[in-house]
Amino acid sequence: MILITFVYNEYMKRFLFIQFILICNFLYVTAQTFHFEGRIVLNNEGVIGAQFEDKDSKKIVGISDDKGFFNFNYSKPELIIKQLGMEEYLIQATDSFQKIIVNEYDLILNTIVVSENKSESKLQNSTISLDLIRPELIANTAPTSIEESVSRLSGVQVVDKQPTIRGGSGWSYGAGSRVQVLINNMPILSGDAGQALWSFIPTEGIESVEIIKGASSVLYGSSALNGVINIKTLQPKEKPITQVSLTSGFYDLAKRPSLRYNGS
Repeated sequence: MILITFVYNEYMKRFLFIQFILICNFLYVTAQTFHFEGRIVLNNEGVIGAQFEDKDSKKIVGISDDKGFFNFNYSKPELIIKQLGMEEYLIQATDSFQKIIVNEYDLILNTIVVSENKSESKLQNSTISLDLIRPELIANTAPTSIEESVSRLSGVQVVDKQPTIRGGSGWSYGAGSRVQVLINNMPILSGDAGQALWSFIPTEGIESVEIIKGASSVLYGSSALNGVINIKTLQPKEKPITQVSLTSGFYDLAKRPSLRYNGS
């Protein structure tokens, strides 16, 4: 009986020792972390709000600050950097500072739009008739008002400063505009007559113009029975820029002498 008790005690000691070693190894593995530190740069500017995603769980474990810097620890050595309008990037943990230069999507199908469902999505995934006016078109035509650029699209007309889409009803007295005009998803129709205030929109500060050709009253109210025109303005950047627009031309004498105001 004494021998059996001795053997049993020795067995329990070994079992507890092995269990202790396994627990220590488990705690070491779970406590091991990897360091991520650096800056994300796109076109020589820091990327704001870039997300660090776990490849397996798809969980967001980190985010870059307003200058593009990041500094955090995580239990896995590899993460995926994601941001709308930016190509995905696979980052590996290191002990040194990393400067990550990423590329942007410059294809029209990868353009980010917000008018369809009031949230950011890619134009290629849009399920409605949605046109996009790029800032290059606005700059090349040098309009004095954004209504001139809007009226260049097929199916869109601006009559007496009021837009109509695909021949639908535009503006009527007492009811206001049937086309909702927005700036960054905020309506700019006047409160008294419900008409678009084009003069309030600076043409040099526009990033893009999204036009929905069809009824969108479910999202934007009764003023969107004929469509929606959403104007997205440029976002401020780290470095200031200066833009200069120049136009040239000449004036000739009118054919009718009565219109020659200065006589020559």
